[in-house]
Amino acid sequence: MNMSYFNNKMLELIPGIFVIPGNTNIGVITDKKDSLTEVYIVDSGNTEVDGEYILETLDEYFKFSNIEYKVKAIINTHAHADHCGGNAIIQKNTQCEVWASHFEKGSLENPNYHTSILWGAIAPKEIDTIYYRPEPCTFTKSFCENDEFLLSNGTKISYVHLPGHSFESYGILCTSTDGKNTLFAGDAIFPRTEIGKFNLPFTLDYSKFLDSLDKIGQIENLEWCIPGHGDFVSKNIHETIEINKISIYEIEICIMRLFKLNNKMSTDLVVKEVADAFDLKMNVRQYSLIHFTIKCFLTTLRNNGSLKMEISDNILYWKTK
Repeated sequence: MNMSYFNNKMLELIPGIFVIPGNTNIGVITDKKDSLTEVYIVDSGNTEVDGEYILETLDEYFKFSNIEYKVKAIINTHAHADHCGGNAIIQKNTQCEVWASHFEKGSLENPNYHTSILWGAIAPKEIDTIYYRPEPCTFTKSFCENDEFLLSNGTKISYVHLPGHSFESYGILCTSTDGKNTLFAGDAIFPRTEIGKFNLPFTLDYSKFLDSLDKIGQIENLEWCIPGHGDFVSKNIHETIEINKISIYEIEICIMRLFKLNNKMSTDLVVKEVADAFDLKMNVRQYSLIHFTIKCFLTTLRNNGSLKMEISDNILYWKTK
């Protein structure tokens, strides 16, 4: 097939498994059944525009290939807005199902959870936008790590539990009949280019994020790892894992070094000092993301005994032991 026709809009990784590159990388899993090909879309981008682009790309590809197809389901790695923002428009146009882990169901059906969790309350208008609060969709099926299904060509689709970036992130693992694996990893790993772009990657629980990186590294015969954003990872998966770990440890070291200089700080002061250390100039949106991530680190350091909490003059302080 002449893939240049599509101007690299849809790339085949292994037989029947594709990726649509973009601000959010979209997986496409195809299952040929007699005269009809069923399609599973892995994540859907940030907005309705992304959803429309996915549908247009699928139409172009399958019409050019003279293949009748039907979108069977969207499989969400997690329910952050930049991975499920196209769900509603795709579901409206195709009547497809939406699959995700059970814990992500609430955010898919009630997107206000996105902004209220991020902000800690009803969000201001700077946060309450389509980039943080997608249109709601209808959740139809949950999955867990032991679930799997087979495609007609023998490729096995299974789920790898990769929490840390969000509550219940999952990678979608495609194992071909020769044992080679392709992983749609969501935001459980970031390529070098994304790590360099964002010094403080958004994290809910960084200890679980580190565990998930180790889990990715243990997948045998991993030919392709497709992060949610940025470059695909092929032969250098362990190097990419180490780069991600280093970025996490740098934040932890930075925070603990700050507490050596000042052993009692409020959350806002820690956020300021870390942002200054990484030479960041924040707007309201960036502040909300970084504040959330720094609180994740402070909480983990509190829970592992490195820091303690204290209320003084009605202000919450973090202190070294």
